[in-house]
Amino acid sequence: MTPDIHTLAGAYVLDAVEPDERAAFETHLSQCDSCPQEVASLRRAVASWGGSLALAPPPELRTRVLGQVERTRQLPPLVKEVSSAARRRRRTARWLAAAAVVVAVAAGGVATQQALEDNGPAGVTAAQVFSSSDAETSTIAMRGGRARIALSRDLGRIALDASKMPPLPDGRVYQLWVIDETGPHSAGVVDRPSLTLKIPAPDAQLALTTEPAGGSRRPTTEPLFVVLPSDL
Repeated sequence: MTPDIHTLAGAYVLDAVEPDERAAFETHLSQCDSCPQEVASLRRAVASWGGSLALAPPPELRTRVLGQVERTRQLPPLVKEVSSAARRRRRTARWLAAAAVVVAVAAGGVATQQALEDNGPAGVTAAQVFSSSDAETSTIAMRGGRARIALSRDLGRIALDASKMPPLPDGRVYQLWVIDETGPHSAGVVDRPSLTLKIPAPDAQLALTTEPAGGSRRPTTEPLFVVLPSDL
């Protein structure tokens, strides 16, 4: 363990700490006056680096994608059944069809930009979300493991516990997505035991896919699960 835990801020933002260092630093964040601001500032800086690598899609991409969606048979995803499931399945199926076309059009041009999860107010960790007095939790069975999701309206955050999710082969990672009326948006690569994000709009969904190492700008596989946060 480093003699001065304050110096772990940069490594923590880049996920370059050992599990025991992460646990100690996250505990420290809730007690320190300066580290939360430093972590927030570093996250903004790292996000701006990724943004500089983003590639603008070709002007004709939207027309090609929408045309392909109309011709693509819509298959129901593997979802956790929730209320109004039929409407959400249709929207998710359109997302999957569009995502498949985007991947085909952009083959060989894998984007390096990766959205970072938004931990919001300094000190809010996944452990705090799960232990919040108003936490609503759900366990989702996966082949070889399980995922746990918690929602705390008091903290304004959702947390994903990935510690019991089945391991993936080398070169693959889990990636969490927020799906709204405009399509899927990355909520972060699940390359650590937990991940937190802001509670999305009431009608948005959370989906989990497997992606190439480093993550994708758009999903490239069918989701392992799709849930509506309001149904947790």
